[in-house]
Amino acid sequence: PTIQGVVVIDPAHIKINALAPPVVIEQFLADNKSVLMGDGLELAPDTRKFEVHYTGLSFLAPERVRFKYILEGFDDAWVDAGNDRTAYYTNLPPGAYRFRVRASNNDGVWNETGASIAFALQPHFYQRHYFYAIYVLFALGLIALGVRFHHVRVRRLQGRERELLTLMAQRQRAEDELRAQAHELARSNAQLEQFAYVASHDLQEPLRTITSFSQLLAKRYQGQLDAEAHEFIGYTVQGALRMKRLIQDLLAYSRVGSMVGVLTSVDSAAVLELSKAGLRMAIEESGAVVTHDSLPVVMADAQQLDQVFQNLISNAIKFRGNASPRIHIAAEKSAREWLFSVRDNGIGIAPEYAERIFVIFQRLQISRHLDGTGIGLAIAKKIVERHGGRIWVESVPGSGSTFYFTLAEQ
Repeated sequence: PTIQGVVVIDPAHIKINALAPPVVIEQFLADNKSVLMGDGLELAPDTRKFEVHYTGLSFLAPERVRFKYILEGFDDAWVDAGNDRTAYYTNLPPGAYRFRVRASNNDGVWNETGASIAFALQPHFYQRHYFYAIYVLFALGLIALGVRFHHVRVRRLQGRERELLTLMAQRQRAEDELRAQAHELARSNAQLEQFAYVASHDLQEPLRTITSFSQLLAKRYQGQLDAEAHEFIGYTVQGALRMKRLIQDLLAYSRVGSMVGVLTSVDSAAVLELSKAGLRMAIEESGAVVTHDSLPVVMADAQQLDQVFQNLISNAIKFRGNASPRIHIAAEKSAREWLFSVRDNGIGIAPEYAERIFVIFQRLQISRHLDGTGIGLAIAKKIVERHGGRIWVESVPGSGSTFYFTLAEQ
């Protein structure tokens, strides 16, 4: 019913809108900027955002127009856009695309032809095929270079390994030879020491015979021989006595290596007193004054430390100047050892003789007229080195000498 009466509608006579709406692409935007449309459109490689504005022309019921679109080259199927009149795409990969859109009217009649626009998104230089080819070739080159470098390095390492093995073998042979030489040297030294001991011991008996009969001859024929004969006999006795001292010193030198036992804690001050007692006659005759500071307890062989003190003190007394000998013994701590010093006011030693005086049988020209065998300092050096220490002298001619030696602490 209507205000004017009843209206009758016959469905058989209702007309269907068979006119498909024309489709128009109104605008194409790239990164929010409008682009002049047309086939062959090329876009810069850095384009990220795309918008396509389209519409379907229908004056009968424009609000009921529906759309479908597809981006060929990207979408796999048509997208039902409904009433939306804008398509959005972002971050498309480089390539060629065609955007197609269709529209249907209020009665669902579709314009299958629709509208389309083709465009191409240019790739960056590093996305182009030639770049991929260059990249692959570069990668293959790097791999080949790496393999080559690896082979070269392996060969170098193998060569270095062979060199090291050769050096190790040479070092092993050298060490074996050194051990053999050291063993042979030790054996030779032992034989030499044994020979020196036996020779010195066996020489004393005939020497005593020579000395005794020379002295007996001088006594029995006292006053019966002329002065020259008595002089000759005196030379014989003096030579024999000197030979005896030389043999005794040589025997003491040979015993140094064989007499070192286990080192024990030794009071060096007590040993010094024993040394002074052994030299009492020489100290009194020369008027020497022997003083010392507080002396430590050290690791040593007491008998051999006594020999060192006696040799250094007697050396200071022997090589004295015009004044009475003044001898002072001191010790100071240094690292893990004790540094001993024996200072005198004697005639001193020239620097060029500082090493020679410790060599066996070495006597300086100035000492030719003095009594001695030239073995005392050699014995002291051998004893100190057997104890793991060092011995040396510092001196200025005419101003005395200071002998230094080191011994391990307790």
